Amino acid sequence: MFRLLKTRIQQGRRTLRFPLEGVDLPERFRGRPVLDASRCEDGCRACSEACPTQAIALQPLRVDLGACLFCTACQDACPSEAIRYTTDYRLATRSREALVLTEG
Repeated sequence: MFRLLKTRIQQGRRTLRFPLEGVDLPERFRGRPVLDASRCEDGCRACSEACPTQAIALQPLRVDLGACLFCTACQDACPSEAIRYTTDYRLATRSREALVLTEG
């Protein structure tokens, strides 16, 4: 018990004063994707075909974050960079429908 308390004290503070303090995320962290349908080429389906969970739909371009693995296969496959991942980690919603991300 004392060893556990000693270890915990040595770890120091592990909470943040969110939202007053920023969050330190690894450089390769993948958060909310940003969509720019205006960059999509006519007839291109590369991103939707590359998605292993079929989380991407076209017409209009949208991503279902409830099914998305954040693997960036769509970003890598898209020749026009219409989909890119940011480090925005704020993805909580109150409804399942709000997890479907569209442009904007």
